[in-house]
Amino acid sequence: MRIAVRYDEHGNILEKVFFGLDGKPIIDIGAEPIDGIGAKARYSYADGNQPVSVVYLDEHDRVIPVEVEVNEIVADSTAARVGLLPGDRLLSYAGEKLRSAEQLIFLTGKAGAGPRKLTYRRGKNSFTVEVPPGRLGVVVSNVRAALSATAPVNRR
Repeated sequence: MRIAVRYDEHGNILEKVFFGLDGKPIIDIGAEPIDGIGAKARYSYADGNQPVSVVYLDEHDRVIPVEVEVNEIVADSTAARVGLLPGDRLLSYAGEKLRSAEQLIFLTGKAGAGPRKLTYRRGKNSFTVEVPPGRLGVVVSNVRAALSATAPVNRR
């Protein structure tokens, strides 16, 4: 197995791909997927170097739905004040559906006045709270979206 990484003119990673011995992208049983999610990851940037998003793909180039999971809460932070907890899934911020931790970091760093709406899921319940502009005070990671959050289950 090998990994290929493609960079832009600023040295930013544009794409990572795991390849099998046959030269095709894979998620090998013996190998960890990229960030624990997929065989490929494609990154995008704003203003040359500011990460905006990452999209994960499986070995057949199908997009793998991702959610932003809260891992830690900084004491006395906005996240602590609004009641976020580790394990919560952040769904949208300022009206934009969240597709990656990189996107959340980019959006919270955008200038502007007035509160923003943050929607998150805890278990089966979703909540929307208003937060001031700026950092939330969370450590987050990209995780595969929960099956129930991405597609209905067909029962026969």
